[in-house]
Amino acid sequence: MQQDTSPAGPLSKRRQVEATSGQTPYEELYHLLRTRPPATVNEIVRRVRDGVDAQTVVRHVRDGDLITQLSLQPDTRCRFTLPFAVDIRPLFTRTPNIYLNSRLFQSLFEDTASDSQQSLNRHASQSNLYNVPYHAALIVDARLRSPALRPSRWTSVSSDDAFLKKLLEVYFQFEYPFFSFFHKDIFLDDMIAGSEDYCSGLLVNAILATACHGLATVSDRAEFWNPQTWGYRFQAEANRLWELEVDRNRLTTIQAAAVMFISYSQNALDKIGNRYWTQALLMAEKLDLFSELDPSLDPRLRVTQTVTAWALFNLQAKTAFFYFTGPLLSSPPKAELPHHRIAQKFFGEIWLQYPRTQLLVPLLLGPTFVALCEFHSITHDVAKQAVRAREQGTEGTLPMDKAAEFYRRWKQWRQNLPTPLSPAVVVLPVHLMMHMQYHIVVRKTFGVMITHEVKFDGPHASATTLKDYIGFSPAELVAQSQNSLEILLHMFYRLHGSESWYTFMMNSLSHIGFDTLEKLNRITAEGAESETSKEEVKALRGTLVLSAQGLWDQGQNSYLSEVLFYFLLEKMQDEDVALLEQGTVRLADRKQRKALMQTQVLAEYPINVVNFTEDASDRRIEKLVDTMRNDAS
Repeated sequence: MQQDTSPAGPLSKRRQVEATSGQTPYEELYHLLRTRPPATVNEIVRRVRDGVDAQTVVRHVRDGDLITQLSLQPDTRCRFTLPFAVDIRPLFTRTPNIYLNSRLFQSLFEDTASDSQQSLNRHASQSNLYNVPYHAALIVDARLRSPALRPSRWTSVSSDDAFLKKLLEVYFQFEYPFFSFFHKDIFLDDMIAGSEDYCSGLLVNAILATACHGLATVSDRAEFWNPQTWGYRFQAEANRLWELEVDRNRLTTIQAAAVMFISYSQNALDKIGNRYWTQALLMAEKLDLFSELDPSLDPRLRVTQTVTAWALFNLQAKTAFFYFTGPLLSSPPKAELPHHRIAQKFFGEIWLQYPRTQLLVPLLLGPTFVALCEFHSITHDVAKQAVRAREQGTEGTLPMDKAAEFYRRWKQWRQNLPTPLSPAVVVLPVHLMMHMQYHIVVRKTFGVMITHEVKFDGPHASATTLKDYIGFSPAELVAQSQNSLEILLHMFYRLHGSESWYTFMMNSLSHIGFDTLEKLNRITAEGAESETSKEEVKALRGTLVLSAQGLWDQGQNSYLSEVLFYFLLEKMQDEDVALLEQGTVRLADRKQRKALMQTQVLAEYPINVVNFTEDASDRRIEKLVDTMRNDAS
C-alpha cells in the first residue's frame, strides 16, 4: 500500500485557511481537481486511490503551496495566530522575565525589527530558525536517503521503503531528541549492514509504531485500537517479536521496551506499557548498564551502553516525578557523560535544512542529551524526597534544607546551559520543551512552600523571612515559573504551531491549562476583577483556550492528549468553550468521544496535581474515568 510522505506537520496559516474557507474537505478536493495543473490532479487521484482521506489530501496540497511560498518569498515570516483575537501582551508585564529579552520573543512579538533581529537576518540559517516553523525543516542524513537503507527487511508489515524511511525521519526529527534510547548513527549503520548488534526487528517495529503518531498523512493515527491503522499493525508485530525476545537480555530489546512504553503511554495505556518498562529496567540491571563501564569495551558498545543507561535513567526520573511514584533506580548511572563541548562527537548529530537555504542547522543532540541527564539527576532526587514525605505522612511539606539544595542545583543547571540552549536564544521545540519541563518541575516542587513562607517563624533571629533563610522566595519563584510557562507556550505556538507531533507538549499543555483555569476561577471567586485588569483576564482566557486547542491538536496524534482535552474541557466555562469552537475544534461528537474513554483507557497518569508531595490517587486518569462511568450509569 503506497503511502503519502508529505511533511510531518502543518505549515503556518493552515488554521486560518480552514476556519475561513467554509468548505467541506470534499468540496475543496473537487475545487482542486478542477483548478490544479494536470500533474497535480494526477497526484491527487493517486493518493485518493491509495486510500488517503480527503482532508489529508487537501492539507498536503496546501502544505505544498506554502512550502513553495516559503521558497519564493525570502521575507516570509510564518506566524500562527490564536484561535480567537486577543491581546496577550498583559501577560508579559506582570513580573520581570528573562524570556522577554530572548531573540525568539523579540522576533515574534516586537512590532519593529530589533538590532538582534537585523543581525539574525544577516545569517540565513539563524533567521530561518526564528522565522520558519520546525516542521518545515527537513532532517538531512545520508543514511536515511541511501538506497542501501531498506527498513522493509526488518518488518513484515510493509514493503514500501519510501513510506518506512519517512516514518524513520519523523521519529528522529520529532521524538528522538527528547527520548534518545539508542545511538542513532550506530543504529542506522547496522540497519544498512543487516547487523543485529545494534538493530533488531523488534526495535525497528517499535520505532515505526511510535512514529505513526507523528506522520500527518497516516489516517486515524491516534486510534490505537483500530486494526486498519498502520500504528496498530506495527505495534502488533512489535508485540509478537517481544514475546520471542523477552527472555533475551539484549541492548536492542531494552531499547525497544522503552520505546514501546512511550508509545503505550501516548495511547493512554501506560498500565500496559509499564510491563515493558519494568522489564527493560530489569534487563538493564542484569547487563550492569548502570555500573561503571569497562574501559576496554568496544567503542561502539561503550557509547551505546552510555546512551541507553542514561536515557533509561532520565525516563524513570521523569515518570517518578510526573506520575507521583517512587524512582525505580537508586542513583544515576556510573557511566561518565562527556562535556557538552565535545558531546556532538560522542552522541552524533541531527542536521536540519530549512527552506530557502542550503546551510544545515544542528539540533545539538549531544549537548541537549547531557543537559537533560543533568536535569533529571536533580528531578530524581526531588522524586525521592516526595516518596519520603508521603511515607512519613508529611505530604504538602518540603524541608527547608532540601528546598535550598534543590534551588541551588537547579540555578546552577540553568547557568551552565550551553548558549544555544539558554533562555536568551532558545528556539527549537526540544529546547523550548526542556525549559517548559524545568518550570513545571519548579512549580510543583516549591509550590508547597508558599503557605510556609507567609507563616515563617525562622530559627535564627537574623532570618526574618523565609527568603532570608533559604536564599529565595518560593512565592516569587513559582510566580516567575508560571509566567515563564505562559510566555514559552505563546512563543512555541506562534512559531511552531500545535499540530505537529510533540509528545511532551501534552504534559505542558495540560499543566498550563489547568493552572490558568485555577487562576481564572480564583479571580472570580475572590472578586478580584478590580485588582486584575480586564485585559489581563482576556489574556489568561486566551492562554486557557490555546492550551485546550493544543491538546485537541495533539489529540489527532496521540489518544492521551484527547483524554486530557476532555477533562480540561469539562472544567471550562461555557463562554470559553464557545471561544474554543471558533477555531478548528469540533465538539459535535463530544458524548461519543467521552463514552469511548470508558472502554479504551488504562492510564495511571495523574491530572491537575499541583504539588509534588501530594497523594495523586484520586487524580489518576483511570480513577477519573471510573467516576465518569459511575456518573453515567
